Amino acid sequence: TEIGTLGGSTSEATAVNDSGQAAVSARTSASLFIHAARFSGGSLTDLGTLSGGDESQALGINNAGRVVGSSDFPIGDSKETRAFISTASGLQNLGVFSGGTASTATAVNNSDAVVGYAQAISDVGPDHAFIWEGASLVDLGTLSDFAPHESRAHGINNNRQVVGFSTT
Repeated sequence: TEIGTLGGSTSEATAVNDSGQAAVSARTSASLFIHAARFSGGSLTDLGTLSGGDESQALGINNAGRVVGSSDFPIGDSKETRAFISTASGLQNLGVFSGGTASTATAVNNSDAVVGYAQAISDVGPDHAFIWEGASLVDLGTLSDFAPHESRAHGINNNRQVVGFSTT
């Protein structure tokens, strides 16, 4: 099935749910920016960005059609990356770890538990896997006691089992 675009030149589906809805990242009409989108029932819906952002990407979708991914987000004169989950009213910013500056959501289960990765310390710190269940990011840690102490979560099932990678 051809998914189409948001008026631009390209689109990429990254996840699909049991109903055939897909999480899509697609270029907008001016082809300047990429936006997260949901493909459902033969049409592509632009999910936009977090408030003030220019770009977003979709990386996961659950059976309710909730899409997760990342969006740029203005902080002062610069932009940082923030994880999001789609809601009926737009994209919800999932935040960052205390002291961190970036996060990306990669998957969501049917209970809306979201996993991904976020910078653990600062804009130069390593990523740590997280789970978000409606309140704040919870650091899942790493499997290593040695630097760089990095981990990323890539998937979560309905039993809250998380897969990803960690330095060892």
